[in-house]
Amino acid sequence: WTLFIRGVNVDAQSEIATEVMKELRHFAENFVEIAAVEFVKSATSKNDDLCGRPAGQYFRTKCCVYYRNVAFVMLEDKYGIPPKNDIWESFKLGPIDDFEARELRLTPLYKEFNRVATFAADRPGGIYKMFVEIHGVTFTVTKCDINSVHTYLLIHPVYTHDAQQIPDIIFDMSIKQFLIMPDLLKDEDFDSLIQNRVEFDTPGWFVGTEDEFRKYLNDPKRIRKNLYNIIPKGDARWDNFIQTVQLAEIMVAKTIQRRFCGRPMAQNRAIHLEL
Repeated sequence: WTLFIRGVNVDAQSEIATEVMKELRHFAENFVEIAAVEFVKSATSKNDDLCGRPAGQYFRTKCCVYYRNVAFVMLEDKYGIPPKNDIWESFKLGPIDDFEARELRLTPLYKEFNRVATFAADRPGGIYKMFVEIHGVTFTVTKCDINSVHTYLLIHPVYTHDAQQIPDIIFDMSIKQFLIMPDLLKDEDFDSLIQNRVEFDTPGWFVGTEDEFRKYLNDPKRIRKNLYNIIPKGDARWDNFIQTVQLAEIMVAKTIQRRFCGRPMAQNRAIHLEL
């Protein structure tokens, strides 16, 4: 039998939710990932940026704003109302090693990146929220700057009667850093992690529900294993381990989202984030 709520087919809604998630994961892996890596490689070649160093390249430590803004631009280009389709199609060929060819196809991405991420001298600017349409469902895409700790995109269905069974979606292009707890590490520790290929095959992106986000990150055994040969037993940094792991739970809490999402990071730094 099929359940109807206010005339809406719940089975059909579940199918739409599945298709939306599948679409976004494909887009993250095959387009945003390529664009973000090339963009950061280009941007960091022009200055001595942490993202250009091994820790930033491999774990995306301290680089989440770069990756988040590229994702924001790409989502707007592909799914915006109306879509522009000026950028994402140029990445269908996959990664490009040639410097000049890579810079050429990054030009329109740079332009849009600067539009959504600019900061005026007297006040923060840029764009923090937009509307997109995926499989006929309208969503708001909101930047969530969780103090200066991390940033991700929150994709929230606009609750017309066609979207009642679609959950909020976390779109995070720098999730990998939370599998090694960078705030607990020293510079030389990152070199050891890379040499030992820790989480080498793990994607740097995550697209999923809030529950999936918590489950993915709130895994003390996995994170402890990653750090076991890096932080010596008895080191005082282990005292902060559990508190740091629990940050994943806090970052997607509804109360935190209401306080931090849709606001410039410059404003959020003034808000105390209690762990």
